[in-house]
Amino acid sequence: MRPAPRRLGRAYRSLNAALARFRFMPPQRSNNLFITDFIARRSLKKITLEDGTEGWTWKFDPNLLPNLDRSPLKALLDNDLGPTAHIYGDRSGVLAPHGGQPKFIPPSVKQIVIPDCDHHVMADQPLALVAAIRAVLAYWPPEPS
Repeated sequence: MRPAPRRLGRAYRSLNAALARFRFMPPQRSNNLFITDFIARRSLKKITLEDGTEGWTWKFDPNLLPNLDRSPLKALLDNDLGPTAHIYGDRSGVLAPHGGQPKFIPPSVKQIVIPDCDHHVMADQPLALVAAIRAVLAYWPPEPS
């Protein structure tokens, strides 16, 4: 299979213009705009535009998704890693094509679903995510001696 052609990220003349174009991928709304703003501001970097002026572009590699190979993740999960958990939103656009259940994750991995949540759990339900992580850490099985 031939690799996808390299795409260049978009450039913006101002920080405000770039921030106005920020979108989650996969797309979702967020009721926590302060979190969305925090993520957006840290997703941009200054660049020099072709005319020599300052501009902004995304740190995200636009070639990542077309070339994403999940086979190393599957191989890693297929090995016995010890206690492993997968936390995800019940309305995740990534998992929806699989009926809401991640098929590539082995049964030994603990599944924790955050309700009323899209793919970007931290932007949708940050307190529920923290509670889930705390619960996992508090009740995690102890390592065998």
